[in-house]
Amino acid sequence: MTENIDLFIYYLQRHLELLDTEIAAISARIAESNDPEGDGYYDSAEYFMGAGLVAVQKYMTETFLSKGVEQATALNVGPKLTGEFSFAWVVWAAANYWKHDAEWWEGAVELGPQDSD
Repeated sequence: MTENIDLFIYYLQRHLELLDTEIAAISARIAESNDPEGDGYYDSAEYFMGAGLVAVQKYMTETFLSKGVEQATALNVGPKLTGEFSFAWVVWAAANYWKHDAEWWEGAVELGPQDSD
């Protein structure tokens, strides 16, 4: 019966609970702010949401590897969005985007000398 035990779900649940707590606090600050973008609250919320996507991606990887299922097969099951892409693929792609988007900034943003303040 051990094949039905989910060895990784506790860590995902705990991680997402912590992220949810932080995102709820940020959401409250967004609601109270006159300039949530300028105050950096949107960036903070995006960061924690991205971390959640990556946590789910790690869980997915641990699960399909422990079950001996190929990645493409595992990501193609479940509900489909627009009839073509599974929800799992969308989560996977969003996690990859969040993890790697800074790599695409190279040369796009130039930082000046550090401010003395």
